[in-house]
Amino acid sequence: MENTIESTQPLKRSKEEIRQHIDRWQQSGKNKKLFCLENNLNYLTFCGWTNPKKKKENISDESEFVPLKIMDAPSTLFAEIHLADGTKVYLHQSVPALYLRSLIR
Repeated sequence: MENTIESTQPLKRSKEEIRQHIDRWQQSGKNKKLFCLENNLNYLTFCGWTNPKKKKENISDESEFVPLKIMDAPSTLFAEIHLADGTKVYLHQSVPALYLRSLIR
């Protein structure tokens, strides 16, 4: 007897095949996991087909950084917070209570 190992190379599907699978899934009314099981499709691959990553807009190819305009801080101090570890937080305008809560946690 000869032992053979089957290749686990992923299938390359055309855009048309992918579109057909997505259309059949949408018409089926089934959730993605069940549809993939019934149609012998990889669930994570199918999720990639149906939830493509959003493309970044207005960012140059050279860098992930975007220009930031820093405005002068107001000259008046709204609040000064002294935390137990000695950290001081200066606020120059009012902020929501939830924001303050997140600072002291």
